Amino acid sequence: LYSVDMDGNSLPGWPIMLDGDIKGGAVIADFDDNGLPEIVATTEAGTISVFHIDGKPYHHFPISIGIPYTGPPSIVDIDDDMDQEILGGALSSLTIIDVKDSGNEDIHWNIFRGNNQRTGYFYYSNESECNAELGDLNNDNLWNILILRGFL
Repeated sequence: LYSVDMDGNSLPGWPIMLDGDIKGGAVIADFDDNGLPEIVATTEAGTISVFHIDGKPYHHFPISIGIPYTGPPSIVDIDDDMDQEILGGALSSLTIIDVKDSGNEDIHWNIFRGNNQRTGYFYYSNESECNAELGDLNNDNLWNILILRGFL
C-alpha cells in the first residue's frame, strides 16, 4: 500500500506491506475527527487494515475475518451515531465494523471511485471566490482541464 506526495515521493512510513492483494483500492476517512485522513484497505487474505497518514496502524487494526474480500470497503455512518462504520464484501458475506471514535467521511474518498456513481471523480468546494464552472479556470466558458482515466 503506497502513499505519495504530489511529486510521487513516498510519504514517511510508507509503503506498507499487507498480507495479500488489495481488491478495488483503498478508501479514506477521518476516523478520529482530528482533520487528518486514515487510509483503509481490505485484502484477499481477509484482512481490514486502517492506517494513520504517517503509516502507523490505527488502534485495533488490522482485523482478520479469514474470508477473502472481493472488493474495496466503504466508510459510512450507517447508524447516525457520529462514528464511522467500515463495510466490506467478502464472497457471499458482508462485514460491518463500527469504529467507536467520533469521525467524519464528508470530504474524503470514502467509497469506491469516490462517489455513488463510481466515476472516480471527487469535487471539493469551499465556496470558491470565483464563479467559474468546474474545469473552467479563468471563467471564459471554456474548459481548461481535461482528465483522462485509464481502466484498472
